[in-house]
Amino acid sequence: MQSLLGDKASVCFSKPYFLEILPPDGGKGNALRHLTEKVLGLSADDVACFGDSFNDKTMLEYAFNSVAMLNASDEIKALARFSTKFSNNEDGVAKFLEENLIFN
Repeated sequence: MQSLLGDKASVCFSKPYFLEILPPDGGKGNALRHLTEKVLGLSADDVACFGDSFNDKTMLEYAFNSVAMLNASDEIKALARFSTKFSNNEDGVAKFLEENLIFN
């Protein structure tokens, strides 16, 4: 599908049975970049994101503190700076934050 659409769209599977076709600049990474830089006036170094699938790829590439969930594919884990010990179904985001942030 990607070769058929070329640079007119971004194509990925988010689950084995979900094919996502988006505008070339419509992914999570561009949305996070816009929110971070244009709306909040922050940089990629100030952002953390969590992902487990190919629709998270651009977001994980953008954020400095990128975290792959346990259930992510090896390719997605390789993109992330950190990995969780738990899946998204096991409260992996909350557990990662609890283990890696100091709450006052």
